[in-house]
Amino acid sequence: SSGINAEYKIFSQTAYLMVNYFTIPDAATTEKVTLTDNGDVEYLVCNTPESYPETDVVWTKNGDVITDSRMFVFPGDNDNGITRGTLMIINVQRTIDFGTYQCATKEEYNGSIYVLSIFEVTISNGPSTINKSPSLVYKSHSDGEVSVVAGG
Repeated sequence: SSGINAEYKIFSQTAYLMVNYFTIPDAATTEKVTLTDNGDVEYLVCNTPESYPETDVVWTKNGDVITDSRMFVFPGDNDNGITRGTLMIINVQRTIDFGTYQCATKEEYNGSIYVLSIFEVTISNGPSTINKSPSLVYKSHSDGEVSVVAGG
């Protein structure tokens, strides 16, 4: 369904219809993402709704608005196929980049906030590239904790 807000404005005896629209999104999708190597670039694609004017997309990590300078939200579609609202994580750091990421948007007409996409970002089990000692093996747990299970 869509919310439509129409407003008439008259400019020198000519009437223009200005239509704002917002497609109410389906329930948020949840995806699992596993980070494997430090230094990678990771893209998290937000399922942004159709709207005019385009609504802003806000990303959070573990409930806090993302302010990390290694993370960038694309404001619009680009020629490389990256869509508006996609979060790019530059130079992935496995020890700090895992967690729950959400993108959301606010419908301007009625102020409703919609969570659009949820990403459960974990790190892979096994030898880690985050420590120079090859004898250390890390294990990620469902609560987001990481522990050394061998070596050291």
